[in-house]
Amino acid sequence: MDERLVMASSAREAAVLAAGGAGYLAGGTELMRLGAARHCRKMVSIRRIEGLGKVEERDGEVLIGAAVTFQEALQSQLVPAYLKEALSFMGSRTKRNMATVAGNVAAWRDDSYLAATMLAVAAEVELMNEAGATRRLSVAEWARTRPEHRLIGRVIVPAEPGWVSSKRYANTMESLSYLVVSLCLSQGEARAALCVKGVGAFVSPELSEALSRGAGEDELVELSYGLDEAIPTDMYGSERYKRYLAGVTLARMLEDAERDGAR
Repeated sequence: MDERLVMASSAREAAVLAAGGAGYLAGGTELMRLGAARHCRKMVSIRRIEGLGKVEERDGEVLIGAAVTFQEALQSQLVPAYLKEALSFMGSRTKRNMATVAGNVAAWRDDSYLAATMLAVAAEVELMNEAGATRRLSVAEWARTRPEHRLIGRVIVPAEPGWVSSKRYANTMESLSYLVVSLCLSQGEARAALCVKGVGAFVSPELSEALSRGAGEDELVELSYGLDEAIPTDMYGSERYKRYLAGVTLARMLEDAERDGAR
């Protein structure tokens, strides 16, 4: 009889089992939720794998294990403030005690709490396959290629990437977000990332370049209107409203950065 839940004893074992068609299970808030996009007949729990429940700092980077929950990351002294700002977007403490940072990245939903911030700071993931081999990919490349059966063992973020701000828009704290805006400024260079419901998360080169040279609100709004992404009009608001909101939010962030002396 096929077991529906297997407790993996190592990251390599988990990757081997997943290669046979199982899904990884940490907090379960994605795979176990009603209406989940992915359905697995067998799930491999990674919660008891040694080392995956740790937050560590090495060489200017913070390594967040695959089993670290939102609440554990929020309470860690090693997790930088900019990431805690994004983690706090998850309003339910009950959910924060279950959902994992790596799980939210792995799901890469179009209403993700973390995707925009991860892209803005050029975060990375450490992957392991069934042969036990590991490699690091940028979150942007991982989201684009989605290597099959590879376990995200750690999410890796810079401890001090520069000045970072993120803002989430939703009807209520518990509602799905329809827009998350993130901005990272480092040594005069800006990286602007958006996560839009119905579109997904992406970095905007046009907005990033304009922010790097200190563009004003009017230009940023105009550039937001011209983004290639097909932003939908839906129950959360019109396409034009969301584009306007993105431009204005980035302009306010740039003003805050200038007040903080980050430019």
